[in-house]
Amino acid sequence: MKNRFVLLLSLFMLLMPGFTYAAQGNLSYPLEKIEDGDTLVLSIKGESVRVQLLGIDAPEDTHNPKFKSDLGKTEIEAAQLILLGEAATGHMKTLVQISELVTIHGVLRAPDRYGRTPAMVSNAEGRILSEAMVQDGYAIAMPPSAEDSEFILRLDRLERFSRKSNNGLWGLHPELMRNWYDRTR
Repeated sequence: MKNRFVLLLSLFMLLMPGFTYAAQGNLSYPLEKIEDGDTLVLSIKGESVRVQLLGIDAPEDTHNPKFKSDLGKTEIEAAQLILLGEAATGHMKTLVQISELVTIHGVLRAPDRYGRTPAMVSNAEGRILSEAMVQDGYAIAMPPSAEDSEFILRLDRLERFSRKSNNGLWGLHPELMRNWYDRTR
């Protein structure tokens, strides 16, 4: 009875919008586009899917709803916020290349409020991109949720190390990063 329920629930989730890409395990997909420092576009089952790197936030490099939100929360000028975002996106481009196969670990979740599907993603060398962006100083850890608490706590430790070591944006633009971090977190 329990197995039948799980099977029916899984089938239902696969047929629901937002769950059409659900897959168990580690599956690799080609990278179509690097949207910014925390968002990639992958080709999944013939569709372009915007994927939000799990557990992180990076500054935006274009005028979009998230940029407007960040701009309203901070005392940073638009051009300076774009500068942070461009640096984060530039760093992501050193971690992955267009057409490269990236691996999604676990199950894809329902899209967030910006239409992105949160996922843990690694590059061809096996480096988890969320961890790389935080450790290298180009993104911050998001506050933990119950289901991701262990991973987010790891990201939080990497973020503290990155800040202390002045990695990436923490060393290049410390005042801007502190302002963005303090106001958007």
